[in-house]
Amino acid sequence: MRKSLILVLVLLVTMFISIGCELEEIPETPAPQTPTQPQIPALTLNNLDLTERISNEWKGTGKAFAIPDPAGRGIGCAQCHDGYGFSMFNTYNPNVTGAPAYAPKHPTGIDCQACHTGRGKELMDSGSVQLPFNAQPLQAGKSANCMACHNGNRNPETLAQQFQAGTLARLTYPHYGMQAAVTTGQGGMAIPGVTLPSTVAHSSTPCITCHMPYTNEGYKSHTFKADVANINQTCGTCHAGITDFNYNGFQTEITDLLTKVKKAAIEKAGASDLTYAGGAFTFHDAQGAEIDIKQIPFEAYVGAYNWRLIALDGSGGIHNPQYARSILRETYRFITGQQIQ
Repeated sequence: MRKSLILVLVLLVTMFISIGCELEEIPETPAPQTPTQPQIPALTLNNLDLTERISNEWKGTGKAFAIPDPAGRGIGCAQCHDGYGFSMFNTYNPNVTGAPAYAPKHPTGIDCQACHTGRGKELMDSGSVQLPFNAQPLQAGKSANCMACHNGNRNPETLAQQFQAGTLARLTYPHYGMQAAVTTGQGGMAIPGVTLPSTVAHSSTPCITCHMPYTNEGYKSHTFKADVANINQTCGTCHAGITDFNYNGFQTEITDLLTKVKKAAIEKAGASDLTYAGGAFTFHDAQGAEIDIKQIPFEAYVGAYNWRLIALDGSGGIHNPQYARSILRETYRFITGQQIQ
């Protein structure tokens, strides 16, 4: 009986196929495209050789030098310009009641202890960093260590409000090292009525992915440079075949936009030149004299601020392509009332 039932089922299936009754074919859903993860090389160095290799790389960076001037100004500057000040900031934080005054015996470079002990270690472990233009801490993974200082050190919303209220004493600019301000797409001076886009694939990529790639010996590079020699394991994981950072001429485009925005800001201020030093912009008239801040239109200040933000970010817009392009285009339109050509 059981054999007969099986035979009947086989005959039914055969007949179903022979008369051409097929189930509707459901198209296969394409697999989501994800970045190709480079294979991590095995570590081939012993501890002593590894330490020497990393130390030599670090010595070739600007972080190896101690800078006496910022350290002498107190913890406000030393928290980013001095290795000891950075690692010990939580101890000397002036916002904490009873915190001792910061008075180091000597200045220190941004050395191993800065990132791997104290505040640096806490930032890497928690991944949480407070940025000056965000109300809430940002979860940034190990990038929190980088972003703690490389953020422009300004809140552009506050500066814009002070300018419009007539209480801004000088045309404050974004401080040196504004990479997190660009990467997050939140550190520029806002254009009224405009929401600026961000390149999520870039803004969500940790700093160390491109600035500390794995070497052939299996350790993370400590030159902190985005080197075109490593482009296949950085940019190339998403942009197959890329050979330089000026991808499809993007950096060239940003350079052109920067030139036009700066020129528009200068013309809007009725100036002949724009300089910056000591934390503030200065617009100069045809005779080279400083133009009083009260005579500077808000549009010119926005233009100068956003121009410097992208120009001194140092990546040519690569840290956040959509944001860099959009903020420059929208800033130009805000200044001139016209679309940039």
